[in-house]
Amino acid sequence: MNRHDFIKITALGLTTPSVLVASLGANPFHSQLCNRFYKIHAPSSLQGTRLLVLADIHYGSFFGEDETKLLNERAASLNPDLVFFAGDLAHTPTTDLRGFLANWNAPGGHFFAPGNHDLPLDPREHHTVLAQLGRSDIRVLNNEKLSFREYNIIGMTSGLCGTPDPTLLDSKYNLVISHEPDLWDCYQGSLLHLAGHTHGGQVQVLGCPVHLPAMGRKYPQGMFSKPGENKLIVSRGIGATDINVRIGCPPEIVVVDFI
Repeated sequence: MNRHDFIKITALGLTTPSVLVASLGANPFHSQLCNRFYKIHAPSSLQGTRLLVLADIHYGSFFGEDETKLLNERAASLNPDLVFFAGDLAHTPTTDLRGFLANWNAPGGHFFAPGNHDLPLDPREHHTVLAQLGRSDIRVLNNEKLSFREYNIIGMTSGLCGTPDPTLLDSKYNLVISHEPDLWDCYQGSLLHLAGHTHGGQVQVLGCPVHLPAMGRKYPQGMFSKPGENKLIVSRGIGATDINVRIGCPPEIVVVDFI
């Protein structure tokens, strides 16, 4: 065990009572939800556009109709032009989304790319999330591209449940919804990759995530840049899994203003 792991494990042991107490308290969605703002240079046809990124809602796991109403109200108050659902909107591939869809009417064009919780690991298994969303006003992009004059909106499938298609990116400016942030290494060109998946670890000790999932270990949260207007924004997400607690990494709505 190296020194970094020793310090993290020791600190986790010291904070475990706090985690347990917090888990019995208020739902972190209600008590901690925040907005995180970014300004991004973009082609002229995107300038002045506001984009919201909603990741890891996990509807059906500590998140229901009441939370949907509050999220809808918060999203509407931000006056978005575009809303990207960056995966794991549902908690399982068969989660009933009627309660979410009946209470969601925030403004803007709505686009969804699936996360690993939205899709079965085995494609032969039963799943309904994409079908339910396909009957809604939320446009499903599962390895699909919408092309506009100066930019594309591209939704990739989950890298844990399928094979994202980097060839969809072209010489235009690419807005890429791709759930797992470590896939950014596969995406080349002028782009903004919007991701979630990590939850920021859900619990952080001394600023370090206690646990990060596969395909979410290199880029845990925040914005990262490469030369050539190639950027990644990783949301800490909105919902929770396993235990409804967040320590040191509150849930967030990502707000991108294009300039």
